[in-house]
Amino acid sequence: MNYIYDILVNFNSEAYDFFEWNPSDNILHVRKIPLVKVSSSALSDITDYDVSLENSFLEHIKRKTEVFNNKSIRLVEFACLLSDGTTVLAIMIKNNHCLKSKLLLDEEEEVLTVAQKLKEEDILYTKLKKTENNTYKTRRQVDNEQKLKKSLKKLFSEKNQETLRYMYYECFNKKEENLNIIRKDFQSILEENNEAAVEKIKNILKLLEIKH
Repeated sequence: MNYIYDILVNFNSEAYDFFEWNPSDNILHVRKIPLVKVSSSALSDITDYDVSLENSFLEHIKRKTEVFNNKSIRLVEFACLLSDGTTVLAIMIKNNHCLKSKLLLDEEEEVLTVAQKLKEEDILYTKLKKTENNTYKTRRQVDNEQKLKKSLKKLFSEKNQETLRYMYYECFNKKEENLNIIRKDFQSILEENNEAAVEKIKNILKLLEIKH
C-alpha cells in the first residue's frame, strides 16, 4: 500500500476546486492516506457519478486514513486518493455515500509525481446516478441561486404580490400583473446565470430586508 502524507481535503457530494472551498467547510488535515492508481475511465466514472464500491476494495482501504483531530489522530473508516497519473480525486465513503474532494494545486502535483510511478489497479464499482455538477457555474453562483430561489419561493407562498411586482419592474423595467409570468421570468434569470439581474434581485431583497 502506498501512502501520501500531510494534505488537506474538503469532502462534499461534488469535488470543488480549491479556490471554491468555503471557510465554513469541514476541511480535514490528513496525516496519512492511501493512494491507488486507477484507469482514467474508472476515475472519470467515480468523479462524475454516485458509485457503490465493492466490499473487497473497501476492505483494502479500511481504517488506513488518519486525520489530525485537535491534538490527537483520528482514523477514517473508508478513504483514499485515486489517480490515473494525470488527475487526483480524494474519496471518502460515509453512510454508503461517496464524498469527493480535489486537492490544493501543489499537493496534487506531489501526488501525481508518486502516482505516475505506480502500477494501475482494477477496482470494482457500480455506477448509480450521474452527479449533477454545475459545469458552467461557480459554487458561489450556485449558492446564490439557491438562496434567492428560497427567498422568491417565500414571497410567492405568502402571495406578496406588491413586492413581487415591484421587484419585477426594477429588474425588467416594465409592469407585469400576472404572477405566473413573474415567476417564470425570475426562474429564467436564475437558470441563465444572468449575474447583473441576480445582483439586482439580491440588492432589492436587502432593501426590503428579506433574508436570503
